[in-house]
This record gives sequence, C-alpha cells and structure tokens, in this order.
Amino acid sequence: MNAKSTTSFLAATALCTAMALGVTGSAVAGEPSTELEALAIELASTPAQHAAVARYYREQANEARAKAATHKSMKGTYAGGKLTQKRAMANHCERLIKEYTALAAEYDGLAAEHAKLAGN
Repeated sequence: MNAKSTTSFLAATALCTAMALGVTGSAVAGEPSTELEALAIELASTPAQHAAVARYYREQANEARAKAATHKSMKGTYAGGKLTQKRAMANHCERLIKEYTALAAEYDGLAAEHAKLAGN
C-alpha cells in the first residue's frame, strides 16, 4: 500500500468509526456533517467500514421512525378541531409522518446495501 492509499484507508476507517459512534464534525452543534458523512461513505472499502456505514444508516432510519411517531402523536392532538389552524397543523403532521416514514425506508435500503458490502 502506498502512502496515499494508506492515508485514505485510515481516513475512511476513522470516519466510519465516527459515524458508527454517532460522532461527526459538527456534533457540537447537534447536526450531522453531510460532507463528513459523504466522505466516509465514499471512502468505505472494507467490510468493517461498510458495516459501520450500515449501522449509521440503521440509526438514521430509527431516528426518522421516531420523528414520524412523534408527529403521529401530535396529529392526534390537532385532529377533530374545527379551527382552520388545527386542521392545518394536522395536515402538517400528516405530511411529516409520510416524509419521515419514506426517509426511514430509504435509510433501511442503504443500510441493507452496505450490510451486503460488509458480507452480512
């Protein structure tokens, strides 16, 4: 392995480990760093790295499902209201339920693909 490929391997390993542990460059701000995520995914080449990416995507899917559940509960609070605002909020929640459910399915698919690449 030459120096450049060794550096890329080590960087991918570190980034995939950080993703698996839920640590990204902007963890302090509480938001994921999409640049770091993209780099880790792009550089993933070993089964262990792909397994880390798969774990990360499963975690993202679970978070999306949790957000969908939150909005499902919130929607119940607004349901049946006669006020236009209540109906609008219920519609808002319904839209987010659908979006988060679809997002969870996408993350599940990505996790499955990386699990295959990891040999799982």
